Amino acid sequence: MIYELTIIAKENNTAEELADIKSTIEKWGAIHTAEDDGVKQLAYPIGIGNMSHNYGHYLFYTVDINEGDPQKLSGELNIKDSVLRYLLVKQDPKFSKR
Repeated sequence: MIYELTIIAKENNTAEELADIKSTIEKWGAIHTAEDDGVKQLAYPIGIGNMSHNYGHYLFYTVDINEGDPQKLSGELNIKDSVLRYLLVKQDPKFSKR
């Protein structure tokens, strides 16, 4: 199944941390498209622990994931310190560019 994955990562992540996010995604599926939209100001701060983040690094992926693996990918993204928020949704075949 084709999924669209949007990730808001911490704005001060290193290139290695961003590569680690990508390798985590590749572990559970094949990446069709990847787009790095850079660092942008958030509409609302994201508070994690005692820190508040006003900026986020936006990453967009289209991923082919096997059935059952989206939950495993979500579990790994939940525990990554470099990821502030993510959204993983199944792509509707009617709107697929393929």
